[in-house]
Amino acid sequence: MTSLTIELEDKVYDAVVKAAEREGDPLMDWIQNHLAIASHTSENWPEGYFETIASFDADCIEEPEEVKMPLDRIQIQ
Repeated sequence: MTSLTIELEDKVYDAVVKAAEREGDPLMDWIQNHLAIASHTSENWPEGYFETIASFDADCIEEPEEVKMPLDRIQIQ
């Protein structure tokens, strides 16, 4: 396994620590997992996922119809 040393701004480091705690992961595991996802090497993606997405033609993707909802019906819990 290779080691990596990086410098982070304090606010970025604090946010990363909080995110790892929120997800219940040790800091190093959280960082490794998110770097794997960002670099597309994570085992969480199905085989050929990115090739399939890249092959989509823009014409086959349709914008969904807008659902109109009066703002007074929205309830915040």
